[in-house]
Amino acid sequence: MRREDVVGLRYITHVANVRSIETMGILCHRAASRHDHVTIAAADIQDRRRGKTVPQGMPLHRYANLYINARNKMMYRVVHEQDVRNVCVIDVAADVMDLEGAVVSDQNAASGYARFAPLPVGLDRLDAKEVFAESWLDPHDQVAEWRLGSIMCAEVLIPQAVEPRYLQGVFVTDRPTRDRVVGEGIRLPVQVEPRLFFG
Repeated sequence: MRREDVVGLRYITHVANVRSIETMGILCHRAASRHDHVTIAAADIQDRRRGKTVPQGMPLHRYANLYINARNKMMYRVVHEQDVRNVCVIDVAADVMDLEGAVVSDQNAASGYARFAPLPVGLDRLDAKEVFAESWLDPHDQVAEWRLGSIMCAEVLIPQAVEPRYLQGVFVTDRPTRDRVVGEGIRLPVQVEPRLFFG
């Protein structure tokens, strides 16, 4: 994958968290746990992440995790467990990848098969066609389906937090959700992108 393939990075969260994210940025799991917020994280995945450390880095929960493609298995799970109108995606400038200590995981960082590397090596390991695939489903090959599903969850890990200056906007599923978010005084641009939410 080339650097120019990454037009922005994505953070999936609950709409109720946007105001604090706009103020404090996107915090790592450890820091976020000290603040009131609404989690959409799966407990079993967080248990796996809790026990992982990035090679030559820190524990996984000390990184803010951003997806290269938010239309992935995590999003699919979230919108089928939550009211999709309570889910949003924070758009983060790709420049955040230039921060010291940024790391790319070549699939979901919780996976036992994930490899971690700084840029540019981390991006070089990715195939843009796989990361941005339309679907991970494969009715003929279960192993291929599992593999692609994890690759579509490739992450960029930022130490500690993504500062507010890197935030570019918010994506939501429909106009009523946009109007609600804007009505709450959010200053970031809010765009309707139903495809991101499997709409």
